Amino acid sequence: MPPRLSARKFVLAFLVVIGVTVLVGTKYNLSHLVNKSAQPLVQVFKNELGAQTQRPEEQEEFLDNNIFEEPEKTVKPPERPWFLPDGTIYPTKSKGPPRLFPDQADGDRIYDQLMYMPDDYQGYDSPEKTILLYNGFSGWGQKKGSAAFHECPISRCTLTADRSRASDADAILFKDRVVQPPVDRPMKQVWILYHLECPYHTQSVKIPDSINWTSTYRRDSDIVAPYEYWMYYDPECKALCCYYYFLL
Repeated sequence: MPPRLSARKFVLAFLVVIGVTVLVGTKYNLSHLVNKSAQPLVQVFKNELGAQTQRPEEQEEFLDNNIFEEPEKTVKPPERPWFLPDGTIYPTKSKGPPRLFPDQADGDRIYDQLMYMPDDYQGYDSPEKTILLYNGFSGWGQKKGSAAFHECPISRCTLTADRSRASDADAILFKDRVVQPPVDRPMKQVWILYHLECPYHTQSVKIPDSINWTSTYRRDSDIVAPYEYWMYYDPECKALCCYYYFLL
């Protein structure tokens, strides 16, 4: 029966291999082998041997070219808007009429709407707006109250699914289908229809002239709500290099 290596000896051998690798890598600077532009190991030895036999002025030049290299300058990353990770740019009060709807704006309305703040917004001194989710909280991933808006610059909003609030809610948000509330509609109440899918996969609106705002994947919606949103936050970066590897 062949001899077996005990667990203690195996660990000891493993540590020895690691130690030797670190020592060799430290002495001969094996990082040159990893760099794509590195010289062969034999050439590294020749350079070190040549540096020892060179004249003082040649050694100084050798050291300047191989050791005392200036570190790369670090570029401060650009700031990001508040709705991106680590965002620090917050909206300021807008001046003049808002340009947020399809017939008003010609730029990126998703960004403009997320960065909009009314000129009369006074924080906690502003009246709270109630949004009624008429089809319930299912599918929204949110809870009752104002917790969903705590990180929003405009935080004076609250969510409810209580249909008895249909008579005094500031807005009613319908998801996929519209149901007529059994109460009279206030004059200033806004009805919003949210559709994630195309009309072929959703119910038709059976209450004509009832919707004030639409929120769909279409760019001409009042509130554009696509599946995902790609935004460049670094003006120096306009493309991402991708490498594809195929197994033949």
